[in-house]
Amino acid sequence: MTSKVALCNDALLLLGDKIITDLNENTPQARACKTVYDGALRTLLVSWPWGCAIRRALLPQSAEQSAFGTSNAYLRLPDDLKLLPLTENGERDGEPVPYSIEGRFVHTTLEAPLRVRYITSLLEPVDMPPALYDCLAALLAVRLSEKLTGSKNKLNSMNAIYQQRMREAVMADSFERSAEEIEVGSWLEARHASQN
Repeated sequence: MTSKVALCNDALLLLGDKIITDLNENTPQARACKTVYDGALRTLLVSWPWGCAIRRALLPQSAEQSAFGTSNAYLRLPDDLKLLPLTENGERDGEPVPYSIEGRFVHTTLEAPLRVRYITSLLEPVDMPPALYDCLAALLAVRLSEKLTGSKNKLNSMNAIYQQRMREAVMADSFERSAEEIEVGSWLEARHASQN
């Protein structure tokens, strides 16, 4: 089963370091992994709208209103790491609407409930596609490299691996969404008709 420990071990193996059995064990590797894991995950999640990390919600209007202005305020969910652009219907391809984020609130003229799409901070390794998992392991290796190895060469090497895996993960994620969003167009209908 995929876990945070397994992911950290993949990062440690990239570094050529000792693996761990628990994030709470008293070893330099476990302490370092425990220190950098959450920050590395957040950094990766906000870098691209990963399909596996997108969530939808209906937000009620907040009782706490703005001190001035005519916008409605909506409190973002605790796991909302990054709000995706607002649209009238909440869908990715909907009509964009103006909004602003102030603190943990979204301000817009849209009426409640507010349909939002956002990147969750609560993504477990088991929910990651393989390319994103590998990318996070490489980012962890980057963050662990100088701390555990003290080598700038190792840091540069891990960063090169991370950059390559990031490109691969973005491409894989893009392909997954492209397949979902294919619409039957006239060329596809014509091709299907010619086969009958």
